[in-house]
Amino acid sequence: MTDLTVGEFVRCSEDLMIPAGDSLSFFSVVAMDKEETERLVFGPFGALPPEVLRYLPNLGLVLVPYLERPTEKAFDQDDLRITFSPPSESARHGALIVQAGERNLLFLPVGGDDTYDAHLELYGELAHALRKTMGDVLAGPFNSLLDRELGANVRGEVDGYAWNAKRALQRLDRGENDADLLAGYRLMALERTLLLYLHGLCCDITVEAGPQQLPTKHMRRRLLQLRERFPPPKGVPLFPEEIESPPARSPVPT
Repeated sequence: MTDLTVGEFVRCSEDLMIPAGDSLSFFSVVAMDKEETERLVFGPFGALPPEVLRYLPNLGLVLVPYLERPTEKAFDQDDLRITFSPPSESARHGALIVQAGERNLLFLPVGGDDTYDAHLELYGELAHALRKTMGDVLAGPFNSLLDRELGANVRGEVDGYAWNAKRALQRLDRGENDADLLAGYRLMALERTLLLYLHGLCCDITVEAGPQQLPTKHMRRRLLQLRERFPPPKGVPLFPEEIESPPARSPVPT
């Protein structure tokens, strides 16, 4: 198969997408076996909170090897190239959502063959789209949590991206640019915490402890708030203690 652009794929996507559940579909540009399809499509779809599809209806996942930026400095997302050869790091583009008629097509590069990184890209783009689509409905309550954390001088964050945004805010002498840094931190903290929440529903992930890590009780409070907004599918746990143990076997008579 030859390289094509995102725009070219969108124009022919209607007949390509494979149904994968209510308001969900997928297509892979490259052949995948059953195991790959499970870990990259049905695993993430199966753990996706149904409420997500209220704000991102008719979600289609398009698995591509790589996305490459054009050489021009200014370009449209339709001009991104789906390529089978690894682009240079400077030309490589991450996941993105494109409107295709009534569908929201999420293009996910999987050429690196790293499931963890692919899931981070997937849930990061979903978190970004939900934050933009829902606006204050999602951000308002979450920002209240953040304001209480900042007021109590709570240290740490959910990951390095949010940590850097928080440190930039905390280092600044109070002045006229505080509002911009606060807004940037709120957006980053919301998106990265929502990414963590969605990823945690899909996979057994480990959050590394350390001086940059948000204390457990505050992280838990954030995740519980997001769970109220986006309840997981029935039977999908969020915390380890919610995992149901298999029924005990009766002893075998001797």
